Amino acid sequence: MFDNVQKICRRFSDGHTSMSWLIVGGKGLGKRELVQAIGEQLLGKQGITSGFKFLECGLTEEAKKRIQKEILDGRVVEDIDDEDKKTEITVEDVRGAINFLSLKTTLPCKILVVYLAEQMNINAQNALLKTLEEPFEKTLIFLLSENPSKLLPTILSRCQKVYLHPMKQNELLKYIQNKYPEEKNAEWVAGICEGLPGIADEICDYDGLTLYKRLNRFFVPVQKLNVSNVLDFTQEIAKDMHQYHLTTFFILKFLRDQSLRASPAFASKISRLYTGVESVIRKADSLYLDKSQVLSDIIFKIAEQFK
Repeated sequence: MFDNVQKICRRFSDGHTSMSWLIVGGKGLGKRELVQAIGEQLLGKQGITSGFKFLECGLTEEAKKRIQKEILDGRVVEDIDDEDKKTEITVEDVRGAINFLSLKTTLPCKILVVYLAEQMNINAQNALLKTLEEPFEKTLIFLLSENPSKLLPTILSRCQKVYLHPMKQNELLKYIQNKYPEEKNAEWVAGICEGLPGIADEICDYDGLTLYKRLNRFFVPVQKLNVSNVLDFTQEIAKDMHQYHLTTFFILKFLRDQSLRASPAFASKISRLYTGVESVIRKADSLYLDKSQVLSDIIFKIAEQFK
């Protein structure tokens, strides 16, 4: 990641005062962390507050009105539910971001980050295209994407591209040791997060190793499984986005690991199970399924395979 930060900052410092970048990589590869580090280097800790805009699927208008009413009534606003969020980035969202870029600044630059840029609908992409073609002075635009094939070819052609790949374990270990010097289990963290710095961050920030140990107690033959303990665990995990995300990662990792160790016949069975579990996890995110129920069903299905 450090090399990409220096590369992009150097290009800007060399006189390329307006640039657009497409940062491509799967979940956990550190796309957010990369642009945050670039922003801090170019703008400084104080400048990043006013010179950095992050655009992603925001709240629905109904949710905004509800939250505004709660604030005006003096009530504490609860955590935002998935149902409160829009499913796409709209043209109105993009126009607001373009207006941010158009305003004059005394900062070295202004930075716009579009997270999961493929969630822009066609009108939103077309609205952004003109700014990519004729950028404002001293501006940087970063489109972060897990699936760039959903972006218009004209968008892709106007962006310089950076492809993120999993880190080697020794590189990831150095990353963890530098960012989390108090983490006593850095080698263990580096060994289980499959080269993904974003997963390493979540493990270190949200006590992921404790979660990892708790979850692995359920990967036993079904007759040894305590149903009540599973349900208590999944209900607790479903309440926390980070814990839920880590749990799904650990479940898929367990299946990948088992597939590599198993006999060819059993590996084929696990592979089919993996495909099904991965599909259910995606649907849970997109269809707002009961996450507690999804996790418990997955744990029971895995336990069935180890009778």
